[in-house]
Amino acid sequence: MSGRFPADSRVYGILTDPLVGYERLAAIMVESGVRVVQLRMKDRPRAEVIGTALKLRAVIPPEVRLKETAGRIPVRYVMLRSAGQRPFQVLSCASEPEGGASWVGVHQTGAGWTTLRVGPIVDPPDWTAATIRVTTDLPGFETIPIRVWLQR
Repeated sequence: MSGRFPADSRVYGILTDPLVGYERLAAIMVESGVRVVQLRMKDRPRAEVIGTALKLRAVIPPEVRLKETAGRIPVRYVMLRSAGQRPFQVLSCASEPEGGASWVGVHQTGAGWTTLRVGPIVDPPDWTAATIRVTTDLPGFETIPIRVWLQR
């Protein structure tokens, strides 16, 4: 790959039945500086979409946003707010047990708030909730366990 998009560019990559395969094209997009990759598999079975999303998460670093086709993969957004809008940072977030939710990540942040993106629960398939553990730099709230219910 010879060129890269500038870090402040708003280039958005869309994956729809790529000839080189989903993982390879996603890797090329990331190498090129794309900051958002959308997986578009509108007419595919849900299990296949989730399986592909999990494979893509393995090649797409956490700082690159992975979006799924609307309505195909259930995700939830969890908002954390501090009293008095005191600034804080999310240092880490993960699903417990590992694999309960296929991904957990910071979606947006602002003064005294952060939105996390959680979803979907895939292992075992009959789970309808996951616990995520969030680590922050906020005194008294260094570790926060949160139960997230996902719609089936």
